[in-house]
Amino acid sequence: MTKEPDPPLSHAQVNAELSERRTGVAVASVTVVAIVAVLAVGGWRPVSPALIVLLGGLGLASALDLVYRRVPNNLIAATTGAVTVLLAVASVLDDDGYPLGALVGGIVLFLMFWAIHTRSPGQFGAADVKLSFVIGLTVSWFSIGQLRWLLLFTLAGLLVVGVPLLLAHGRGSGRVIAFVPVMSVATALTLIRALA
Repeated sequence: MTKEPDPPLSHAQVNAELSERRTGVAVASVTVVAIVAVLAVGGWRPVSPALIVLLGGLGLASALDLVYRRVPNNLIAATTGAVTVLLAVASVLDDDGYPLGALVGGIVLFLMFWAIHTRSPGQFGAADVKLSFVIGLTVSWFSIGQLRWLLLFTLAGLLVVGVPLLLAHGRGSGRVIAFVPVMSVATALTLIRALA
């Protein structure tokens, strides 16, 4: 019994597939640049594996958020677990970090995002809230004061992305900003600033 050949793809399906691939390539490229920049500025340290895993996980989450508007829980859990373990190992190998400050920073950022999410669920997705813990944990490794830079870079990213979107489509257009990529770029900039 032979299998029927798949029907040819429509132009819309081909364009959608090409768009997904272009998005993936673009996000992968930006992720590699972010990792190289962080390592170039900070050099290799015991905390470097945690930074690489975080930025790699955020890069994958960004691509998924841009294409599908969803980030799988298992990706968030794997990234959070791996980064937490790598930061714990770094705290044993190096006395440059602040493990207690990192934990407090992760909790503070998570609670801030959770409060925004519960107040207006359409603004932040659950993935944004879950990722905020590992982001806060990592940037606060260097100092809890890095949270203010993270929030500043995040706000700037929202303005750069949100204002043109609002101007182009108008308020109430139903357009949603993929927030994970904004958080990812803000995280990379905060890490570069912390390591400089």
